[in-house]
Amino acid sequence: MKQSFDSKQYQKKSQNEINLSDDEIIKHGATTYPPYLRSPYNFFEIFIKNNLKRNSRVVDVCCGNGKHSIISAKCGGDVLGVDIVKSSIDIAKKKAELNGVSSNTSFIVSDVLSLPLDNNSVDVITCLGSLSYLDCDKFLDEAERILKIDGILIIVDSLDNNIIYKLNRLIQVLSFRRSLSTFRRMPNQKTLNKIESKFPDTSFYYFNLFVWIAPILKPFLSPIKLKRIIDYLDKRFIFFTSFAFKFSSISTKK
Repeated sequence: MKQSFDSKQYQKKSQNEINLSDDEIIKHGATTYPPYLRSPYNFFEIFIKNNLKRNSRVVDVCCGNGKHSIISAKCGGDVLGVDIVKSSIDIAKKKAELNGVSSNTSFIVSDVLSLPLDNNSVDVITCLGSLSYLDCDKFLDEAERILKIDGILIIVDSLDNNIIYKLNRLIQVLSFRRSLSTFRRMPNQKTLNKIESKFPDTSFYYFNLFVWIAPILKPFLSPIKLKRIIDYLDKRFIFFTSFAFKFSSISTKK
């Protein structure tokens, strides 16, 4: 569950978002990120498009403004988005309406560590960018509880194994742009071990090992060219994946 500092930060952000034009609110998915940061979200969307069965029950935990919930809904899923911040839920409902998926989406304010859902009732859980706001052990227990047998948990999040990214996050803490609690809970190798321990049938994928060069090269290259360079370097240095900026895990409950 988000801590008070984080709730206030997200409350402020979502209150600003609610005043945006419909042309801005309608935006969703990977396209809401700069091109050089899209790879893990593109991976998520391709997986959903290729594997989500129509009318599958999907729960998007810590859904925020619903920008990733819309992807599953557009692929035919019956989507429930859950977040602790009401103003974010209000934006998610508006985003779903603008994208024409209100009929197969619903959004509720709830603690994602204690969801109002029956055991073995969910086909897919999506969790994007939220592990640092949660007690990982409790979240994995709750995910296992509500997933059906052969249900899938999909996570996309940041990794904290690289000293460059760790230092940048520490600077954010010192400048009051990130809470100390989220800094301490940032996913690392121990987190990945916990995911695999709870769901032995798990595959991991890594992205953006070299995204730290983006601020250096942005003045000289277009966003698309910058993405191509970072993606190329990621493929060339596959033996250093544990130091990547982002990861995705796909876990199946057996």
